[in-house]
Formats: sequence, structure tokens, C-alpha cells
Amino acid sequence: MKVFETHLPGVGQRYRISFPDGGTFTIVIHNDGSRRVFWGSDSDSDSEKLFTATERDAQKIAEIFEGVFFDPVADDLDDALSGAQIKWVAIPDDSPIAAITNRAATSAGSVTIQSTTAAHNHRRTTTG
Repeated sequence: MKVFETHLPGVGQRYRISFPDGGTFTIVIHNDGSRRVFWGSDSDSDSEKLFTATERDAQKIAEIFEGVFFDPVADDLDDALSGAQIKWVAIPDDSPIAAITNRAATSAGSVTIQSTTAAHNHRRTTTG
């Protein structure tokens, strides 16, 4: 990736970013703070205007690229549950809760949280 910066007298600054796989991304920052963003499929063709952004919009886009709002999800279930304390309990067939099924299609789940005073059963069902 190559970045070219050009001063545009009376207008502002232009940044052209050329990608190795092809395409040119151009940002023109105007003296009034607005940004115009263009894309060209190659460096020889005319670029197509994608959008105009305010300074605040540009800051938000930069935060997204920087990963400010991104919270990675563990690729491995073992990593995701590394701090969890889970105790699996066998439920007898004649138990009243044995008839309750956890179907993947409805994302139903059952979690019991035991405190020092009592056990509370929380059932969560989401459909999607």
C-alpha cells in the first residue's frame, strides 16, 4: 500500500492510497473540515465519489478502523470458558425438569446461579 499526499492550494489536502491488489482510495480534506471520499478501480481511471463526511463522521470512521468498538470473540470454546466455573449435573429421567428440552433452533438455555442464601433458576429463551 502506498500513500501519496498532495497539498491543494485553496482547497486542502489530498491523500491517495494505492492498494497492491488494485484500486485507489482518495480522501480530500477541505479547508472547511469536510472530507470527500473517492474510489477508483485503478490509478489511471477516474475516481467515483463515494460520500462526503463531516469531521465528526471521519473521527467515528477512524475509530472503527482502529478497532475501538471491536471486542474480539474467542475462536476456541476452551478460551471462551477459561474463567468460567461450570458444574455439570446429571438429571434423572423422572425429574420434573427432565421434560424441558434445550433446542438449538430456539437458543433456549437454563442456568442456575447458586448464592450463599438460595439457588435461583433463570431460564432464557430467544428466537431468531
